[in-house]
Amino acid sequence: MGFHRPPREKMDEKKRQYLRTVILKRLADVSHRAGLIPEETEVEERPADPVDQAAEEREQDLTRLFRARENVEIQKLAQALDRMEQGSYGVCLSCDGDISDKRLMAEPTALLCVHCQEKRERAVATMGK
Repeated sequence: MGFHRPPREKMDEKKRQYLRTVILKRLADVSHRAGLIPEETEVEERPADPVDQAAEEREQDLTRLFRARENVEIQKLAQALDRMEQGSYGVCLSCDGDISDKRLMAEPTALLCVHCQEKRERAVATMGK
């Protein structure tokens, strides 16, 4: 027995504009945070003390990880804006059904409806066993 999706309804303009504002604000916040991360310089003197050197390397690794996460978030937000422009925002990429307003409010970059996301998570959990 398959899961039946009701026909898609066009997102109302007021909700779309609100979510667009939320996405733009998040994009500005993430971009600002990413801009606060100092750029790495290629020529750096390494501390002579191995403990200091290890601490500095750990800090650099964390900075790279933080920057990568920020870049991924920026890409997701930009893609959500692109989908909004194309009229496909709020449409599940798996079943072509609507992604609920509640889900979009919680996660404006959601690509899957709750049902398809849960199905995907179950499949991933099963593969990991």
